[in-house]
Amino acid sequence: MALSLVVVASSLPAQNIVTHEKPLHLRHLAGTVVDPRGMTVPYALIELRDPGDNHVMASTFADGNGKFSFADRKRNESFALRISLAGFQITQYNISIATIGKDRMRAVLAVAN
Repeated sequence: MALSLVVVASSLPAQNIVTHEKPLHLRHLAGTVVDPRGMTVPYALIELRDPGDNHVMASTFADGNGKFSFADRKRNESFALRISLAGFQITQYNISIATIGKDRMRAVLAVAN
């Protein structure tokens, strides 16, 4: 009995990631997701990624008011924080945990083209 495997390539276009290169210095991994007009964006997927190999270390969803948070991390650790939701461009921020910095971030998701 022969078994054949057919691999079908996805026809979905690759999506560009909007990356904010300048690191944000935060005391806590928390924030609010908003659109370009400042309206909150509920239920976006938030991923905390290793900046070296880009693997997902933790993930959560923004609540109904666009707010999200992760457990506190060690000072001087760095992460990539990636945010995605259908209808918006995937957005990534570089985060550094610091003793001096903001308590929360404001993550802006641009509307997809």
